[in-house]
Amino acid sequence: MSQDACFSLRDASFAYHRDKNALERVTADFVRGEFHALIGPNGAGKSTLLGLLSGRLAPTAGEVFFRGKPVADWPRREFARQVAVVPQREESLFDFTVREVVLMGRFPFQRGPFALETASDHEVVQQALEETDLVGLADRPIGSLSGGERQRSLVARALAQEPSVLLLDEPNSALDPRHQHSILDLMRRLNRDLGRTILFVTHDLSLAGAFSRFTWVLNSGRVVHQGPTESIIESDLLSRVYQTGIAVERRGDGAVLVGLLP
Repeated sequence: MSQDACFSLRDASFAYHRDKNALERVTADFVRGEFHALIGPNGAGKSTLLGLLSGRLAPTAGEVFFRGKPVADWPRREFARQVAVVPQREESLFDFTVREVVLMGRFPFQRGPFALETASDHEVVQQALEETDLVGLADRPIGSLSGGERQRSLVARALAQEPSVLLLDEPNSALDPRHQHSILDLMRRLNRDLGRTILFVTHDLSLAGAFSRFTWVLNSGRVVHQGPTESIIESDLLSRVYQTGIAVERRGDGAVLVGLLP
């Protein structure tokens, strides 16, 4: 196990059904302080892998470690102080305002079940609202918002945890182009300036190419490629993985354009 690893998996498998593994004997070390992208076709196991890392799922075989200790052995409150998760969606929050949802990110730091939020908690929440462009929506019920606005609220909640690791499951899926860029640029700044570890699942290969520094490719429940992003987001490799012609263009401004060949 690498001493630089934030998360490590050793022969980790997971099955939703007895006759088929969604993940098959995955061994991997996710380096601490890196910006990781997880890509691959539908059903490749990307969200399942994120579920194992977050502790939401337990491996049916093998082991998953966070900082050298099995994820299952971490006290949940202590783990939540270190690791924040942005799911694709969360349907149980519709009665809460955006501010209340973001304030939930401070729960791991409260001293007891009936402790009141501190002035510091509210400062952290306000900063998270500002960073995700939600100040004007803070007092709206989250159920009244668009899908993209709800997604930004979940990102803000994760930021309010002040974690060392952020796990994001398709954070750009419901966002318009401006907010896709702003959220991932925020993640890049957290990684670059504060050393936060970022792992995000995405189907947008252009965004993976432009923002991540290390990319993992999953297919049929296995990690089939891994490496620096510039060595992964390239035409031949992607065309083989996705079984269709894919073109990659890198621009001088750092943008990466990925599209289907005619």
